[in-house]
Amino acid sequence: MATLGNITFYAADPRALAHFWSGVFRYPVLDWDEPTKEQLIAAGLTEEDLSHRALAEDPDGRGPRLFFHHADGPKSGRNRLHLDVRTVSDGRPTREQLDTPRGIV
Repeated sequence: MATLGNITFYAADPRALAHFWSGVFRYPVLDWDEPTKEQLIAAGLTEEDLSHRALAEDPDGRGPRLFFHHADGPKSGRNRLHLDVRTVSDGRPTREQLDTPRGIV
C-alpha cells in the first residue's frame, strides 16, 4: 500500500511558511534535528541546502508532513495546490477552541 511522504511547497521564506502551517495543525515548530538532519545529509543535501528549507511534521505521524523549499524566483502564475483544512468536526468552533493559543509564529 502506498503512503504519502511529503507535500512539498516552494516559497520565498520556507521557514516562516513552515511555522505558519505548524501553527495551523498545532505541530511543534521544528528545526533540523536528528535523525531527520542526518538522513537528509546522507541523501546528498548540504547544510547550505537545509538553510533554505523547512519542515512541518505531525509528531504522532498521523497528519501530513509538509516540506518547504526556497523558490528560485518569484511566482509567475497561480498556485496549483489547494488544501481544504477542517478545523473542527462539526464546522463550528467552540469558545474554548477559539481561545486556545495556536502557537502561530
